Amino acid sequence: MQLRPITTLALVAAVGLGLSGCMASPPADEEAPAATEVQEDASTAPEAEETGADDAAEPAADAPIDGWPAEVPVPAGDLEQDASNDAQIVGAFRVADASAGEAYAAELEAAGFTPMEGAPSEIAGVEANVYEGAGHLVATSIVEAGDVVLLSVAIQPM
Repeated sequence: MQLRPITTLALVAAVGLGLSGCMASPPADEEAPAATEVQEDASTAPEAEETGADDAAEPAADAPIDGWPAEVPVPAGDLEQDASNDAQIVGAFRVADASAGEAYAAELEAAGFTPMEGAPSEIAGVEANVYEGAGHLVATSIVEAGDVVLLSVAIQPM
């Protein structure tokens, strides 16, 4: 088993969270912009090849990000940042508190994902959890910055 893609996946999730933290708290005299989600129907959704996903993977009906696989649960929370690229899907979700990470882990496990043995548990000072299942690697991490708590989810096809 090769851990290089997992390390990269978790590192990208940590960097995405760091970037999200930079934009999460606007100056006191500005209102925070509302996170917007773009919903597309199947006729306008991009092809699976664009995200590097398996051709058989169907996008989730309630996908917060284009290409989000139906097999991967969507976390409860508001999408704050989409840091996806051609190789993986990365989203940072504003959640109520750090316990959302444990709740999302339970959702992943209920969907058939298992914690990956030998995966790095801390990258760049951020604790990351990596799961595998349904043809995907899913890395999650929680970052707290003041009263803002973000759950980062990075999805990469295996």
